[in-house]
Amino acid sequence: YHRTDSTRVSEAGRFQVARPYLEKTLGPEYFRPRGWGEGGAHEAIRPTRPWDTRELRSRLAHGLLSLENERDALRLYDLIFRRFMASQCRNPRVLWGRIGFSLRGQRWEEEVPLEILEHGHDLLWDPPVLFRAEGGPEDIRLQAVPAKPLYTEGTLVQEMKRRGLGRPSTYAEIVSTLLHRGYVKAVRGGGLVPTHLGKEVYQVLKRDFPHYISEEFTRELEEFMDRIEEGGDDWQEVCLRLRDLALRFV
Repeated sequence: YHRTDSTRVSEAGRFQVARPYLEKTLGPEYFRPRGWGEGGAHEAIRPTRPWDTRELRSRLAHGLLSLENERDALRLYDLIFRRFMASQCRNPRVLWGRIGFSLRGQRWEEEVPLEILEHGHDLLWDPPVLFRAEGGPEDIRLQAVPAKPLYTEGTLVQEMKRRGLGRPSTYAEIVSTLLHRGYVKAVRGGGLVPTHLGKEVYQVLKRDFPHYISEEFTRELEEFMDRIEEGGDDWQEVCLRLRDLALRFV
């Protein structure tokens, strides 16, 4: 019975699944069994056979197994399998060094991995990125980084929800309209960056129609619309009140 909130690995998982695979593929010296917890009926998510994705593909090809959405299923299995096997593998021995930095009068040092002296779980999961020293001091180009992270489509929707702007049915449409009209553009990583056109349109709206684009007016408008929908207000009276409300934000 496997659960996502348990990290314990049973003896069967260690010695009937991890051991035969690691001894066969890497060698007996790589196997380092770890229980990752004591007792309890529940066990971490792990493979139940010492079969990697190559073995699974072979069985699928011979009709011994069948999977729905085979590509995604194998990718997920591979992640679980390699992570589990790495947890039962010895640690690598790594040679570390110190690298010095000098930037505009500031000096500091950082530890960096230089060489793997003895392989371990790095063969299965998350190998260290080794530092390669070439030549002497190197000039590095500086790049300005925004003080706050860029909005993505997801974080922009969260911010609109937090401020009470828009409705669930319009969130995706708002973002797609901004992109379609060229007011923002998406960059690598999913960030949204305002374009020159987007900035100019915003400045015009802010200068000439500040009352119509204010957040306060938008929230009030949505509350009026809700009351009309619920039958609590007459739409003609609301239109008159909205006119007076908009003038308050001039």
